[in-house]
Amino acid sequence: MHRTLHLAPLRSGQSPCSGNQVRAGFISPAAVRATLLFLVALSLPSGLPLRAAGHDHDAAPAGPQVQTTFRVYGDAGFKYDSRPPVGVVKGSFLVGALDFFASAQIEDHVRVLAETGVEYEPATNEAGIDLERLYGSYTLDDRLYLKIGREHSAVSRWDRRYHHGKLFWPSLTKPFLARFEDEGGPLPIHQVGLEMGGRAESRIGGFDYTVFVSNGRGVGRTEITAARDRNSGKAVQGSLGFTPARFPKLAFGADLYADSIPPDPLDPARAQSIGEKIGQSYVEFRGPRLEAIGEGAVIAHDDRTSQRTFTSRSAYLHLGWHKGNLAPYTRIDWRRMAQGDPFYVPGDLDLDRRDQVFGLRYDIGELAAVKVEAGYGRSEVRDPVSGLVSRKSVTSAGVQLAWGF
Repeated sequence: MHRTLHLAPLRSGQSPCSGNQVRAGFISPAAVRATLLFLVALSLPSGLPLRAAGHDHDAAPAGPQVQTTFRVYGDAGFKYDSRPPVGVVKGSFLVGALDFFASAQIEDHVRVLAETGVEYEPATNEAGIDLERLYGSYTLDDRLYLKIGREHSAVSRWDRRYHHGKLFWPSLTKPFLARFEDEGGPLPIHQVGLEMGGRAESRIGGFDYTVFVSNGRGVGRTEITAARDRNSGKAVQGSLGFTPARFPKLAFGADLYADSIPPDPLDPARAQSIGEKIGQSYVEFRGPRLEAIGEGAVIAHDDRTSQRTFTSRSAYLHLGWHKGNLAPYTRIDWRRMAQGDPFYVPGDLDLDRRDQVFGLRYDIGELAAVKVEAGYGRSEVRDPVSGLVSRKSVTSAGVQLAWGF
């Protein structure tokens, strides 16, 4: 079996992963070395035939050709936040994520993908390794595929579209609903389980669907249950999207998610489980000049300890206009959270905030882009001593160079 390396040019804003395509905790150094060796091995063409163990080496026929893609994405820049997290200064130069992406078509219907990220933790300046995505998929035809492993959930259209490489993000920052679990995001973006989906065409347009059965949330909001679930129940999710035949650049859809969040034995306010239900909808337009994506979500937490239901809502709308290599953009980001939600209190995710950002993206070429962005808004802030909540103005700014090769 021969391996060939394919590095087709990428268009700006286009991910190497299809729309049918997560974030872990710290991985041991041995696992890091093994992962990097695996990615490098995928990227190198090999002239040696690979044969199944136990077969006659001399008699074994040559296997099918493996189509392999290997890419590296990175970014660096400067960031300013008038109200940064505790322990982080307002303005700093920073090295962003180094993302290793590898995929391979190993049979006519079988595709595998691995994505690993290296990032610095702002509070400690220590680098950590995240196994972002790892899955294998079997595609029968356009109408049906099966996927097992770790993948971005359809509960976030942004992450399903743009994934990890910041070269593909249309903006320097991402909206609240699209933030990963360890970045202060409210949604279960990364899921480990079984996914089924596909696309059916009709005279009125195309219908996309996905169904997920996966491990549920961890005890804490940032925990990804990659190795074992925290309870016997499983999270279930289903989504449906539609692209009109008359307007093929327009897409919209909705997603429903249900899970039972396990109790936290160290927190008296989390003595019982929390029932979680999420309803999400999106609209997207990808024209030659206008690019628009918007999402809204309602998150209901049925807290069985306090016998209360906490309902939070969030939405955003991103608009960009492409003219040559330049793309000015703006985004409105809004959230009204249920104050006191025991699952969101850590990290102050139970507080309201609204932001407006303005930015400019300049594509140096197909594999590099510079982004400049500034924002302002109002945010609820909790006093760390008294616990009282007040409203404060917030401002932010940044510049970023993002690239891939």
